[in-house]
Amino acid sequence: MSGQRQLVQQLIDRQQYLAAEKKLRALLMLQPYDSALLASAARVARRQGKPEEAKRYYLRVLKVSPQSVIALNGLGLIYFDAGDFDSAEKYYIEALKNIQGYAAAHNNYAVLLRKQGRYKESVQQYQLALAANPDYEEATFGLACLNIILQQFDEAEGILCELLKKNPNNTRYQNTYSMLLLKKGSFVEGWALYRARYSPTNDDRFFTRPNYSFTYWNGEDLTGKTILIHREQGLGDEIQFCRYITRLKREKNAAKIIYVCSEALIPLFSSLPEIDLLITSWNDNPQHADYWSMLLDLPLQFVSSSNPYGGNPPYLQADPLSLPAWASPEVSSLPLKVGVVWRGSPAHANDRSRSLPSLSSLKSLWKVPYIQWISLQKGAGEEDALTPDEDQPIVALGHRFANYADTAATIEHLDLVITVDTSVAHLAGAMGKHCWVILPATGVDWRWTHGRSDSLWYPNMRVFARLPSETLDSVIDRIGVQLNEWMHRRIAKE
Repeated sequence: MSGQRQLVQQLIDRQQYLAAEKKLRALLMLQPYDSALLASAARVARRQGKPEEAKRYYLRVLKVSPQSVIALNGLGLIYFDAGDFDSAEKYYIEALKNIQGYAAAHNNYAVLLRKQGRYKESVQQYQLALAANPDYEEATFGLACLNIILQQFDEAEGILCELLKKNPNNTRYQNTYSMLLLKKGSFVEGWALYRARYSPTNDDRFFTRPNYSFTYWNGEDLTGKTILIHREQGLGDEIQFCRYITRLKREKNAAKIIYVCSEALIPLFSSLPEIDLLITSWNDNPQHADYWSMLLDLPLQFVSSSNPYGGNPPYLQADPLSLPAWASPEVSSLPLKVGVVWRGSPAHANDRSRSLPSLSSLKSLWKVPYIQWISLQKGAGEEDALTPDEDQPIVALGHRFANYADTAATIEHLDLVITVDTSVAHLAGAMGKHCWVILPATGVDWRWTHGRSDSLWYPNMRVFARLPSETLDSVIDRIGVQLNEWMHRRIAKE
């Protein structure tokens, strides 16, 4: 029987889960109460994407061995994957009660706490995992990621460098280190390592790179050549980094440029010069191309140039004929118009920290006179502006926007945009408009270079970074002081 158990483990190690499942079922027919076999069957079921089946196996383990830390930890993982964090935490705590220093459970509990924004508790659990097993790489890497979230960059860099010394080809570590370097402004090394974001060996890759038949561009001469650029990540990324696309003709001598664009940005990106064809899918437009590149690999090809940050804004313009949202009878004759966005997409990994609880979080700003407030909020949160409190002098326009061209048309008529970290910040910046961005206290995106109150990418942008110990009200009060000064300067010019 020991030989059969070894075979099962070998099959699991080789990720041959169907064969392992078949073998386990046969063995469990003979030994239905064997807790080790049941735990293996649960692990195989979970890795096959069968959480309910895995749960049943773990519960059978607990009937045989009520204090089985393997089953308790496994149930914690299943509930975590399902988003039931309360149940997951219960099982992790129960596992750790039964065996103190169970490194895997400490690590898994740390991941859960980090997901919930309970960072101090998460640090403690990572430290306990590493105290139990100093060579536990997953916990070591998790602690590095947590240090980045907490803006403890020196500690994070030290840990990541040690991990990369041991595993220099680990693309997961490379990707995380690249974002830390970009956050710190180390662009030459950062952009080169950032290619790990889509590596097939990176379990945390952001996306799967398309499989085009033509050559991937690594800086070759584009004279007389056609190059296709493929979108990636969020709409804000497309807006921020599309500045590099037009440089392919001016500086790399490309003859023709095709851009695979998000549909919501097609009307807006039609204003980009030197793009010959905008499409949303290559399969629907089988054009010839000599080379292709992912959008966020373009900066690597310009990082050593005299202008590594691309073209200065404005590089996107509003369509002068696209003004339906602005033609609103509710917009007053107040001399200053300020647009606001207070929430991003709930699907964003750090939305808990970056979005404001509601429009009323900005209420202390309403007391600054001579300002007509305009809501640019689209999607989640727009209901706050549609049904405002009596003391919220705001006109809701975001719900009328059909695409980003409409948003741009409205921004064109604004004096200032105040927003959290969303695509609207990038749009206002790309249009050269004055924009103030509220950054979260933790998990600040690498696109906002650490330690700056301005932006390398957008010359008319100011950044209000919330300090780790600072309350949200304190940040808004700081903005209020600056807004009052800005208002007086603008009124004096009228």
